Amino acid sequence: MEDFFAVLGEERRPWLDPEKVRQNFLQRSTSIHPDRVHELSAAEKEKATEAFSTLNTAWQCLRDPKARLAHLIQLQAGSPPKTIQAIPEATAKLFMEMVELLQKMDAFLTEKARADSPMMKVQIFEKGFQWTERLNQAQGILNQRRDQLVEALKTIDAHWRPGDPLNDLEKIYHEFSYVDRWTNQLQERLSKLL
Repeated sequence: MEDFFAVLGEERRPWLDPEKVRQNFLQRSTSIHPDRVHELSAAEKEKATEAFSTLNTAWQCLRDPKARLAHLIQLQAGSPPKTIQAIPEATAKLFMEMVELLQKMDAFLTEKARADSPMMKVQIFEKGFQWTERLNQAQGILNQRRDQLVEALKTIDAHWRPGDPLNDLEKIYHEFSYVDRWTNQLQERLSKLL
């Protein structure tokens, strides 16, 4: 398995400064970017293209907290994050709220699709504004939770040692998974609403 931390010259840590990761990527990519090696032989171009592809994959992985955690856990433990056994109470509560919101939103979208008279379309249009506001509020809650997870990562990182147990990192990884999934579902509904 390729160590993306090594590819970008980063230390294996739960938290990395996104701007520093970006700068490392840009600095390393300047010499191997496929557009800059056009005078090389076909074999050297192919090698540079593969190296750039690996570098780009490393950057995509390390700049995203969830992907970075999954990669770190796999490197440290030798296997991907374990399947979650128990959902933290706060996450379970948020889960229930998101499920209820998404179910109600789906019912509204069904109602919207069935609206055929001009009067019904006007009423649906007005309700659509209210739903947009509700979805934006829910997205704000998810963004706030994501920020809290980032702060938790920073706290763990402050005391991180490579041999430390991975349990807390796995919990945060799974919470990122939930938040990302719900965010995508909200965005999907919002696009259908608009």
